Amino acid sequence: MDLQFLTPHSVALQQLINAMDDNVALVAPDGTIVSVNDTWRQFCRANDGDQASFYVGDSYLEVCRKSTGEGTDLATRIEDGLSSLLSSGQEFRADYPCHSATEKRWFTIVARPVELDGERYALVVHRNVTSQKIQQVEASHAGQRAINLAAISVGGMVELDYARNGLTWSLQAPMAQVMAAADTVLP
Repeated sequence: MDLQFLTPHSVALQQLINAMDDNVALVAPDGTIVSVNDTWRQFCRANDGDQASFYVGDSYLEVCRKSTGEGTDLATRIEDGLSSLLSSGQEFRADYPCHSATEKRWFTIVARPVELDGERYALVVHRNVTSQKIQQVEASHAGQRAINLAAISVGGMVELDYARNGLTWSLQAPMAQVMAAADTVLP
């Protein structure tokens, strides 16, 4: 199926993926990107991507194969996952960093099988999960700070209250222990 020929079927499909807020590509059974949505195009423009074709007509699998450098392992996982989806229909998902020169960003790629004209295509969605990732990192740092605070506290008891997102400090238990010890030592 070539979405460049405007059939009622392809026009409806293009409108459907354009309605999605995430970056979306439709990948043919041979791995070729046959359609992308407006959000994908905007991302390409904003990040010095291919603004002539927006990668339509390129092999998604080949782009992964040619990847070098820091993201090579991830590109291999994505290629394997997408290949598996196209051959067996098994959904694929992975999280990955996609930092730019000006900001830290993280995405989740979700690839799902789509049956079109009797053939298995892949609907590949790249969802920006930066805010969730930042929250996870901040929660992890807060937990580590609480552990550090508890480790350096002397004569006090720190309690984590996750329901209220806070810490409480209590001297009652340690003071009771000090008083009991004092009673045994002092007349």
